[in-house]
This record gives sequence, C-alpha cells and structure tokens, in this order.
Amino acid sequence: MAKRSLIIQGARFGDLVQTKRLIVSAGANRKIALVADARLKELAAIIYPDTEFYGINFHGAPSREGVIENSTIFGELREQDFAEIYNCNFSPLTTSICRLFPEDKIINYRPARDSAGGISRGPWARLIFRLSRFRKSTPLNIAYFWGWLAPFPNEGKKINPVAIPGGKGLG
Repeated sequence: MAKRSLIIQGARFGDLVQTKRLIVSAGANRKIALVADARLKELAAIIYPDTEFYGINFHGAPSREGVIENSTIFGELREQDFAEIYNCNFSPLTTSICRLFPEDKIINYRPARDSAGGISRGPWARLIFRLSRFRKSTPLNIAYFWGWLAPFPNEGKKINPVAIPGGKGLG
C-alpha cells in the first residue's frame, strides 16, 4: 500500500487554495488526505481531485449533529496510518486532531508536551514567526511557508501560473 500523508487545513477558502504547494509537493510520492472545513468539500474536490477529503465543522458553534459528524471523522482518522501529518494552523482544534497520532509524525504545529494543553511551533514555524516581525524587509507569503513544510517543495511557479492582470493566474 502506498504511503499516505495527512494535511490539516482548518482555515477558510483562501488558505485552502494557498495550501496547494504543500499538497502537490507532499503528494509527489504519496497519497494525500486533507482535513478542512466541511463547507469547502466541493471546492476542494475541484482544486484537489486526487485528494481524499475529510470535512470537519471548524467554524462557529457546531450543532449536535456537527459534533457527532466530527467525532465520527476523528474515529476514521485515528484508524489511518499516515506517514506524516502536516498541521497548517495554530489552533486548538487542529492541534486536538494531531493528538490522534504519534507525536513524531506531526509536522509544524503540535500539541505542547506540558500539561496545560497548549500548542508548540515546529522549527520552521518558529523561524517564520521571527522573520515576520520584520514584514517590510521579509515579505513572506503563507503559501511559501506551507509549501516548505514538505521535504522537497515544488517551485511555486510550477504549481500556479504567474499572476498577471486580466484574471490569468492566482494572485
């Protein structure tokens, strides 16, 4: 069976699109499963047709049915054997999803080892956040941040066409 990677993207539409470099790069030699907001399922199917999708109710207070749906998906995820889990969001919910897996498989944001239940940034995230304090001299795009979580990221220009006026490209 081919190795699989899980990408957790708990943000919204724009972030789902900007995760493409990571999804394509990590998926170069693996199958990719994506956890994202359930309302983005149809869009994710268009952008990432070869990606297995798990829709979680990330935003707002979920209904009773939403909590049951999330619990069911958490159970399904726990049963999976992912080679690595990329957590793209500094959020309590995405970090809680990471608790379903062995710590050594989690890349980027992970549960803190202390008993307070906080979130720990991986080395790449720590560096980026230090650099982001100087945004005028280090203009970093979040797509590059996520893309470089993969061991061998594809060039950005190979993922999305160069943005040009007139609607011909991402930007």
